[in-house]
Amino acid sequence: MNVEVLISTLNNGLENIKISESRFSYLIIHQVTDHKFDEYKSYFMANLSAANVRYIQMKEPGLSKSRNFAIKHSIGDILWIMDDDVHILPTAYEAICTAFESCNSDLLVFSHKKIDRTKFERTLVKDITRLSAAGVSSIDMCLKAETVKNKVLFDENFGLGTKLPSGEEFIFTSDLLKEKSKVNKVKVCLSHHPDIASGDDFFSTPEKIRAKRKIMRRVYGHVGELMFIAFVIKKAPALIRSKAFLKFLKFSYT
Repeated sequence: MNVEVLISTLNNGLENIKISESRFSYLIIHQVTDHKFDEYKSYFMANLSAANVRYIQMKEPGLSKSRNFAIKHSIGDILWIMDDDVHILPTAYEAICTAFESCNSDLLVFSHKKIDRTKFERTLVKDITRLSAAGVSSIDMCLKAETVKNKVLFDENFGLGTKLPSGEEFIFTSDLLKEKSKVNKVKVCLSHHPDIASGDDFFSTPEKIRAKRKIMRRVYGHVGELMFIAFVIKKAPALIRSKAFLKFLKFSYT
């Protein structure tokens, strides 16, 4: 099974990437906005170049654009969405192959960091719904290429590098579900990621605040307004503790 790791990186983020597993294919999509095209190409050739690694530079910023570009240029049967600062575990390849051989799924969402299980078990598989899709992290997403290629792509209005800098994986997963694709969660850890809690940072900038309401409308349509109100109620204690409740309401509707 050809499992291809689709790595998105920006500028000197290229230096974070480690290629350590020869059984994977790799496609590095490198968004270069500081004009150091030749310098980065030289770094790649000296440090990352290998028979199983492809490297493409692009000028346009935006994480969702990078993800889509990677999907369109992929060659794998299974596509693993990846950031540049993730450490892949030695057991990942076997776990991915075993899971896809055992599950008739279009998207399998694995785990990173805190889950200790490294072996696939059928009982650890559960369906992802349009509600639970909000908890999907892009670096845990492994896709059947035939399901997504030229069919479902990331919404380029959302994600890092846009005016709405979050929610792209939630929207992508929801779009797959709308297309009747089968999406499952597998509680098997494939990787380690730096210990950041980006999901808790939803109000530090006006852009992040505006994104939350827009995401709900994008995923749920008119019902999204009610879903957003439910989200505000759920997060109200944290917003009040941070003295950000009024700011959140203000920027949500501007």
